[in-house]
Amino acid sequence: MQFAHETFLIRHMRAGIVDGEQIVDAVAVDRKGNKIVGWGRHESAILTHSCIKPFQAIGLVESGAAAEFDLDEEDIALAAASQGGEEFQRERLRKWMTKIDVTEADLLCGTHPPLSRRVREALRQRDSKPDVLHHASAGRHLSMLTICRKMGYRLQQYPEREHPVQQYLWQVASNFLNHDATGGGYAPGRCACPIPLLPLENWAIGASRLCCGEGGARSSASRVRDAMSRFPEMVTYPRHYMFRIHSGTGGKILYKTGLCSTCIACHIPSGVGIAFKVRDGQEYLFLTSVLIPLLRRLDLLTSVEWEALQDLAEPEIITSTGSVVGKTEAVFKSDHSAE
Repeated sequence: MQFAHETFLIRHMRAGIVDGEQIVDAVAVDRKGNKIVGWGRHESAILTHSCIKPFQAIGLVESGAAAEFDLDEEDIALAAASQGGEEFQRERLRKWMTKIDVTEADLLCGTHPPLSRRVREALRQRDSKPDVLHHASAGRHLSMLTICRKMGYRLQQYPEREHPVQQYLWQVASNFLNHDATGGGYAPGRCACPIPLLPLENWAIGASRLCCGEGGARSSASRVRDAMSRFPEMVTYPRHYMFRIHSGTGGKILYKTGLCSTCIACHIPSGVGIAFKVRDGQEYLFLTSVLIPLLRRLDLLTSVEWEALQDLAEPEIITSTGSVVGKTEAVFKSDHSAE
């Protein structure tokens, strides 16, 4: 397979016309952290937003907090999640809050409309507003509060960069990201917690280490990996567009998406780690149209798996009246025209 000098594009075709193109910056590494291939500005540092969550969930396990407060695999999956605000997720979050003796007022993530369209519609019909447990990062914030309870840190201001729990979690993440995350740049995420600025290659290395036990805290990483694999409905929600990747590959692909069209993933059998960002950062793009073709380009999907997922990889463009007028597709070009 030849990758030399390729540009990775997502192309939107309408009635046979190129209606738009988006450049993808991406990189893949092997289980030893060696780069296999990169596309675009793959050496540039990026903010991967919620892609940091699995590495912070490792801290929940590694600290002993998960064991002390009797958290199970579904709780750990929620710690790594961008959950949809479904009632089964909210109920588990409530039970978790009881275990560590906190209230909704202690969670400092704020509120936003739930990610699940079904839940948003249910709230609209009841003329209700979302609460803190609808937030996509509620599990992440409960995880931080749980670590604070275990380690004796203050609960107040825990999202701040200098808070001891943030320092601890960044040290844990550094073991997997092959980079001192405590010393680099950062920016606040949507939930107010800091997120590090690191090259895509480091995120790909982290994805591989999370899945394959290379690097520090191996048993803790394996527990997070297994929780995410066993309970994908906690990591996103059942109607999320990425959800079918799990069933379509028999659980071979572990992934975590983030804001601004970012994603990390690992092909568990081979240990290949992947990280990408769609350069324009637009949120309307379904990231299955990036990840699935990328997996296929790397020969990490069987023909049966590709056939099962092709409609997600190449989604149809449909008018408001229901007519199919085009599709979105991945293009790997052997020139530099989009650089």
